[in-house]
Amino acid sequence: MKSYAFSLLVAGTCMADPSQATLEALKVPDAVDVPILEKRLTKEEFPSGLLAAMERYGWGGNKAPINGEMDLSVPEEVDFRIVDLNSDGNPEYFANTYLGGTSGPSFLLFSKLGEHWKCIGESSNFKLLPLKEGWHPIVSFGRSGSIYFKHYYEFGEGSYHHVETDEISDGKVTKTQIAQVKPGS
Repeated sequence: MKSYAFSLLVAGTCMADPSQATLEALKVPDAVDVPILEKRLTKEEFPSGLLAAMERYGWGGNKAPINGEMDLSVPEEVDFRIVDLNSDGNPEYFANTYLGGTSGPSFLLFSKLGEHWKCIGESSNFKLLPLKEGWHPIVSFGRSGSIYFKHYYEFGEGSYHHVETDEISDGKVTKTQIAQVKPGS
């Protein structure tokens, strides 16, 4: 079987035999090149308060069952994609949940808003669009079998919201409007 590597800014995802039309439809011509730091941190290296915010979510990094149940606690080390999404000088942290599938890794997105860390969104492989209302919109990629997806997220009311999905099948794009977002933090 033939495979193509399709680079998605922060990670490559192997997709089996997408048509050339599908590859063209997956492009994001208005994506911006924003520096993204890929870094593995131990819990001790996390910024102050981030671990407490992360502990509210299930994690897939600890695969060994305990008493027949999966341990979903935050792993001792986590892979992050660190990027300043709102140009305020304080980076946001895309934390790899280790629960990804054929589309690549799955991330929870954390930001320090005020004095506390908060999960402000989720994503898989992603690209960033030009600033809108002070935050970079996010395009996240996914697939289910031979169907590919581009999910668009915009920031408003303190978190990212899913606003549109492009479903791509053999290059044919079907757009679905999901929500309208009120600007602001």
